[in-house]
Amino acid sequence: MASVQRICGIVTAALLLPLAGSAQDGNNKPTSAQGDAPGPVHKQMDVLAGSWDVDVKYVIAGQAHHGKAKCETRWVLEGRFLQQEYKSKFMGKPFEVLQILGYDNHKKRTIEIMMDSLGTGVLHNEGSISKDGAVISNEGESLDPATGKNSKLHTVTTILDKDHYTLDWFKPGADGKEEKVVSMTHTRRKQ
Repeated sequence: MASVQRICGIVTAALLLPLAGSAQDGNNKPTSAQGDAPGPVHKQMDVLAGSWDVDVKYVIAGQAHHGKAKCETRWVLEGRFLQQEYKSKFMGKPFEVLQILGYDNHKKRTIEIMMDSLGTGVLHNEGSISKDGAVISNEGESLDPATGKNSKLHTVTTILDKDHYTLDWFKPGADGKEEKVVSMTHTRRKQ
């Protein structure tokens, strides 16, 4: 009986703990948990919001390819994460990518999550942003469809100016050294 009461107490605490971060102060104004609000790094990343034309270069099985895409990027969850929606064609069929980019104030790390319309997997990378906010570098693993095994993936977003940035993907080559497998050049679409 005591163990059931203990479990109920733990479950109740777990359910109520998130509410503590959204409590109200004496003036009936909502307060937020310290560190959870968007901060200076989020402001640095604001340049990525907008509508973009994307020139895409990629390598599959040693063969270089070229394509075009459109990207719509907007802040979600009250400015905490950038939602990037890419639309293009791959092998003559519509291809969509949904990417979430953000910064975890507690971990002090950038976050990159990507899903696409060709698979059911989720890519999750973490990394850092340069002090000036111009370079975001993330690392993780991705499934190599040719081998069916995970391989390291390193992505680098480089902000060139307010209207241009690149996103490059690097994977280990046959010799183990990083080689660029995807390069996306973004140009802000004029309204």
